[in-house]
Amino acid sequence: MQLFCVQADPKAIGIAAAALGIFAMGILSGAPVRAEGTLADRVNEVTNRTQPATGEIIQSTEYQPVFHLDYARRAAARDCQVPLPPIGAVSPFPIALRLGALISPRTKFVGGIDATIPGLHLFPGFSSRVDADAIVSANFGGVSTLIPVTFDQIYNLNLPLSSRVYLGGGIGPYFGNKIRFGGKLIAGAEFNRIGLEGNIHFAGIGDTLFSVQARIGL
Repeated sequence: MQLFCVQADPKAIGIAAAALGIFAMGILSGAPVRAEGTLADRVNEVTNRTQPATGEIIQSTEYQPVFHLDYARRAAARDCQVPLPPIGAVSPFPIALRLGALISPRTKFVGGIDATIPGLHLFPGFSSRVDADAIVSANFGGVSTLIPVTFDQIYNLNLPLSSRVYLGGGIGPYFGNKIRFGGKLIAGAEFNRIGLEGNIHFAGIGDTLFSVQARIGL
């Protein structure tokens, strides 16, 4: 068997390899460009139509945006939402926290919370408020708590002062070992969101209770 050996010119081999490489690079780089151009042409044909006379672009009725935003549905959902109170408000009613002490007849801790009800009043010029207090006594005999819940009427005094001064009173049940009906008198002054308030409680039994509390608007 005879073997044939073909001797090629090295320059010819180099030129052929370079031409093959350029051809391959053209195929790899040209495919995405052609695909991208074809996709763009198809999108333009569907979405826009151009009038030959005026050159005005008319949007096709078949056009659908890629990201569909249903503005009508979003507006309807927004109209159905329940309005929230302002930032920092705990409830639709003005609420205040009260912390202090019972100073007569014995020293005890007193804490409470109250909510003003706008637009509700029993007498002209008054405003309505609902109070809940906890009068806590702790000693070696144990812990006892008296919880008055009262409905109050508050009257603001028109004094030439920068602070708000008010007087009032309320009645309601006093929860302790037994539930008794009682009442209290209120006097206070408010400086911006912080105030000072004094209460005189008539718990329906026993001594009259006098407390002083700092009142903080929430």
